[in-house]
Amino acid sequence: MNVSLKKLTDALTRLQSQINALSASAGVLSIVAGAGITVDATNPQHPVVSLTALIPKFWRVYITANNGNAVAAVDEIEMSAAAGGANIAMGGTPFASSSLSGWPPSQAFDGINVDPGWASNSGTAFPQYVGTKLATATKVNSIKIHARNEATAAPSQAPQAFTIQSSLDSTTGLDGTWTNEWSVTGQTGWAVGETRTFTRP
Repeated sequence: MNVSLKKLTDALTRLQSQINALSASAGVLSIVAGAGITVDATNPQHPVVSLTALIPKFWRVYITANNGNAVAAVDEIEMSAAAGGANIAMGGTPFASSSLSGWPPSQAFDGINVDPGWASNSGTAFPQYVGTKLATATKVNSIKIHARNEATAAPSQAPQAFTIQSSLDSTTGLDGTWTNEWSVTGQTGWAVGETRTFTRP
């Protein structure tokens, strides 16, 4: 089970806080299910409390700089549990911080590696992000970014520095608390339609 020490500690902390909330007057302990905590109360006299794997559904590419253009753009983003693995980003619910007309985030996760993909709104300052709510919660360990297949824009609009982030509590992709999973810098010199793979260190 892939659960980071921090996430497991957070779940234990939440469980401990609920235990500490034991009612002094009635002596009743009420444990509430939440992220990382499940409660099986089939037998009210002996409820079973379990810590579950904290694996996010929400993942995004948080772009802090591209290669000189006012717009960040990609034709496709793939996500997988392991390098060379199946693309799990398709079939989810895409979202983005902003989108240029005709370039919505859904086109970055449609399996089509040509224009149009996703592009941030012209003139909107960095950072910008694009991501998806996966159909099934999965720990993403590798992503592929496909640059635009347009000679003028591809080198300048492709991301130069970005962080892969995840969220356990987001509901739309535009809210919630986000965790930095790994960061990438120095991505210059993109060729037209080039694909680059970035794997968790």
